[in-house]
Amino acid sequence: MSDAIPPPRPTILIVDDDARIRGLLASVLEGENYASESVGDGREAGARLARGGVDLLLLDLMMPGLNGLDLCRQVRAQTPPGEPYLPIIMLTALTEVADQRAGFTAGADDYIVKPFHVETLVARIGVWLRVRRASQMALAVQAEAEAARQAAQVEAIHLTARALADRLNNELAGISGVLGLLELHARMPEDVRELLPDALTGLERACQAVNHLYEVTRIATHDTPLGPALDLERSMSPPEP
Repeated sequence: MSDAIPPPRPTILIVDDDARIRGLLASVLEGENYASESVGDGREAGARLARGGVDLLLLDLMMPGLNGLDLCRQVRAQTPPGEPYLPIIMLTALTEVADQRAGFTAGADDYIVKPFHVETLVARIGVWLRVRRASQMALAVQAEAEAARQAAQVEAIHLTARALADRLNNELAGISGVLGLLELHARMPEDVRELLPDALTGLERACQAVNHLYEVTRIATHDTPLGPALDLERSMSPPEP
């Protein structure tokens, strides 16, 4: 027995000022196992769409206040580029070609004249919900690719910092050795000799900071392909004089 959670039912928003039409459409959609919500005017529909979660819009063209054309334009103008595509099907009694052209120009995807055949409406809803799902999948793939790109950039920064810390550690160790030899030099001026302890202390602190940076970046890159290679390279490097 599978424990997989079934996907949520698509939610369709019905926007029509005729309560009988809203009731009929809600009944049809429930029979097709779709979730539906109904509102009676364009302004209420705009408020509902702003909350998200709507997969398809069934929109009457002629309504008081904010009509279907204005709502359609508003939806298309205000939808962010990163949002899945919202299909809009206009349901209207207007049959003129000019009315259909106005609907498509406003941003509608389909245009169905009332009275409509239920089978035709259901079939077209199915087509546009597939478009919606394809848009969602494409955005998910795009987001995954962007996350992978950012992760690769972070890994590259870590690896670069790790290699740099290792190199700095070697360089600082060499400088420390030279300063130690200078401290033993008998002919060094006294005023210079007095500066050496502070210089060596500061250098030691710098070495500790670089070692800490190396350890942090080593942990961050331990499981990356290049991480073990950097460890091996460091273990095989000859000690600095």
